[in-house]
Amino acid sequence: MDRSTPTRTELIDNMGEVFSRYGDEGASLTRLSTASGLRRSSLYHRFPGGKDEIVEAVLARATERYEGALAPAFADGPPRERAKQVAAGLNEYYGSGVKPCLLVSLTVSDAEDRSMAGECIDAWADALMHIAADAGLTPEEADAAAMDAIAAIEGGLVIASTSGKTAAYERALETLPDRLTGSTPCDFKNNLNNETQPEGNDMNDTTQIHNVIDRYIQAGVDGDATAMKSAYHEQATIHLVADGKVEGGPIQILFDAVEGNPAPNLTGVVNSIEVNGTTATATLTLNDWAGDNYTDQFTLLKTDSWKVLSKVYHDRG
Repeated sequence: MDRSTPTRTELIDNMGEVFSRYGDEGASLTRLSTASGLRRSSLYHRFPGGKDEIVEAVLARATERYEGALAPAFADGPPRERAKQVAAGLNEYYGSGVKPCLLVSLTVSDAEDRSMAGECIDAWADALMHIAADAGLTPEEADAAAMDAIAAIEGGLVIASTSGKTAAYERALETLPDRLTGSTPCDFKNNLNNETQPEGNDMNDTTQIHNVIDRYIQAGVDGDATAMKSAYHEQATIHLVADGKVEGGPIQILFDAVEGNPAPNLTGVVNSIEVNGTTATATLTLNDWAGDNYTDQFTLLKTDSWKVLSKVYHDRG
């Protein structure tokens, strides 16, 4: 085959850009012909059904790409990590916020297009709800979190396409893991009502702490004590109350228990993070760690990076 001849997929992707930018009514055959690099006669040869067939092919291709971006939602691993992977896939699809949303562009056209675009939205919502449910949210909470996330991302894309400013879109993707796991990143609600915040209480610190917690949970899933050590300070300790007595000691106790004992069904939800300068606390809920459920309270210190100094936990059975 002549390598200069575009494949059907390439044609559909190129014409999809036209629909994203101009919508159904604005995607004239002239524009579609220019984007495809084909004359109208050749375009009709490839798509005998004309523009209707092209729209159907573009939406089918969009569905395929959405399914690829959303696939991590149904994979194994901590819900928060899966949400990050979904965000990365969506970001690739949307060209880091530069590409207008095809679904938004087509929902202002005829009813059939709206129906097909709606099916994409439904699939998107189902994937996000699956992550949220695995993170321990109720069905109602999962539904609200998924729809709020979609609204935030789509709204950010609209702003980006009309103003060229991608900050809202970027925030929507950055906070997707928090929305879906019931976390409250960097006391975000407080930031809306207070002009000043304690030193260090910013998204960067909170994101770093989330990453530390993610490594901790993933290491528990994998039964990998070496990976878990990267989340802890060398002087870290672990304690709990058992039968009315405080038990624990050096964090090596935890590493010994984790090594070689994977917990594939383990999930975790970050309930809170509070940052004060170079110190922080975090509370998280862990479910099905080898059949047991725990609540962890972390104290963290920041030197060159954030590390857990103390793990105090409650065995919920």
